[in-house]
Amino acid sequence: MFPNRPRLERMIAEAMQERAPMMYARLTRSGELDAWITSRAEQAEATFDEAFSRMSDREVREMNQALKDDPGMGAARYQTMRENRLAEQILAETLEFPASGTTTEPRMDR
Repeated sequence: MFPNRPRLERMIAEAMQERAPMMYARLTRSGELDAWITSRAEQAEATFDEAFSRMSDREVREMNQALKDDPGMGAARYQTMRENRLAEQILAETLEFPASGTTTEPRMDR
């Protein structure tokens, strides 16, 4: 399940502080940290919502097979697994930061 907004923002802040402390310090000093984290969280939520609303042909086949295998709960289980898989992928991307001291930093318009 995708985390709610407050939890997501905490996760982003903690990941940045741990993985890119110079960026975290710079954004804190400039007063831009909260806006940056909010923007990153909004982007992650939008990416998740968009990805979850689209199903690839493979996913349609998998869900149909789950329905066939277990008509009562197959689709619900499949959707839960799919949601968890998407959440994991998008969180991994959202919480990715370059090591401090590198020249590339994540952009807000990702």
